[in-house]
Amino acid sequence: MAATRALQTYLEDEYTVIPYFPIMENDPMKSVSFGYSGGEDTYNYLIMRKYYNVINLMSKGSIWYYKTYHDMVMHNYIEYLEKVSPELVISVIPFINKALLEATKAKKIPFLLMPTDLDMRTFIHNIHDPDYEKFHLALAFENDDIKTQVEKAHIPRGQTSVCGFPLREDFFSPKDIPSIKKKYHIPAEKPTILILMGAAGSYASYRYVKQLTLVESPLHVIVALGRNELLRPKIEELPLPETMSLTILGFTQDMADLMAVSDLCITKSGSVSFCEALYSNLPMLLDGTTGVLRWERFNHRYTEDNNFGYIIKRYSTVPALITQLLNNPHIIAGMRKKLQSLQKKQMGLEIKPLIERLLAQ
Repeated sequence: MAATRALQTYLEDEYTVIPYFPIMENDPMKSVSFGYSGGEDTYNYLIMRKYYNVINLMSKGSIWYYKTYHDMVMHNYIEYLEKVSPELVISVIPFINKALLEATKAKKIPFLLMPTDLDMRTFIHNIHDPDYEKFHLALAFENDDIKTQVEKAHIPRGQTSVCGFPLREDFFSPKDIPSIKKKYHIPAEKPTILILMGAAGSYASYRYVKQLTLVESPLHVIVALGRNELLRPKIEELPLPETMSLTILGFTQDMADLMAVSDLCITKSGSVSFCEALYSNLPMLLDGTTGVLRWERFNHRYTEDNNFGYIIKRYSTVPALITQLLNNPHIIAGMRKKLQSLQKKQMGLEIKPLIERLLAQ
């Protein structure tokens, strides 16, 4: 959804952009639950409670579903393409793209696949040695591990481009740091830690704030609850030490501003939040306390291999880790320097020339 909104912003001045949500029409979870619950609601419920192993199992079921019902799904896409008659199809959705590739090939429509996970295996699953010259794969970063995934699928190098990650344009605009701190009541002299556990919200946010109350060094904590407002009173009841101040926010579109004024980010490893922090040059402490979604394990390796941050395996280690980092600001500065050296292309500048090339074919 975040990628779709970003693409609409990039393209709406020159193109008519029609969002389409095919998984909601071919929803494996509705079939399994006899219509009681859809995949999105189930996913958000499990994410809030960090039942990652269940989601990993569900994802394997999704792969089986789209493989077993491939022909039905493909014909549904062909019917929709005939109805809308688009000049280009862009996918930011996993699992469905083998059927979508064949549907666009049948209708001779250019197809741009834009994975929103750095581990793109759920996006290119079953796509092997594609023979459709109007198919193109947009990659987020220039990276050997990402290239290896492409090579294993035998996708021709000429049909791939590094375009950056589809983030909102406010991540690329200058920031007035003093004004943002004043808006959110952030003391200018304190280090700031942002807790971000996804738009659906997670009960882990409460546990992280509770651990941060044990840190003796001065700090300010921003908690972005997402849509889980039930956590607000629980967090507000926590007794705070005199050295700690707190800002609690619900669902917000100001994440670019919040990351700009933060020194560290404690976050789940979802690729949108992860890439927002990468582009903001914000050192990360990734949540790994209860396992990881299998397509987000790449983000943990990528963080540790490049010294962009640390992985939190146990909540109890948080006070000591934060104390060490706050008492040694050169460590945080080193992580930020590593992030600044990462080449990060701006999708808003790359996408239109790429679309023009695809349409010219």
